[in-house]
Amino acid sequence: MLTWFVVYTDGSTHSYSPDFTISNINVQRLEKFVLHLEGSETPLVMIHFDDSRKRPIYVKRIELPNGHHSFKVVCHIIGWQMNVGGENIQSINYTFETIGREEGEMYWVENGGKFDNNRSTWTKSPSQEQLNVIGSKQL
Repeated sequence: MLTWFVVYTDGSTHSYSPDFTISNINVQRLEKFVLHLEGSETPLVMIHFDDSRKRPIYVKRIELPNGHHSFKVVCHIIGWQMNVGGENIQSINYTFETIGREEGEMYWVENGGKFDNNRSTWTKSPSQEQLNVIGSKQL
């Protein structure tokens, strides 16, 4: 399974846990947001926060087994958002993983600009309530 950790400008790190969620991130000190396979610190996706206007985006969406497949599909939506001249700019990676797939687990990344309600249910914009937590929230 995929999980995440952050790296701050002083080199300290904090891993996701029930006690440390997206809302606990100190955005002013954030240097990197890293998505990785649990048990390995090798990044699958690494987001660099090289501009103080960038705010992290992280949303986790889950599709349970259904008539099309017998395994769970998880989408980790990870990226950044910032306002430039009054325009909302976003860079988003949709990182998918399968859980319980008989043939073996799969991982793949798709990249997009902003949330897109017309492309698919995976890329729809989170609710305003979800975005109120530093720009994003884990579901």
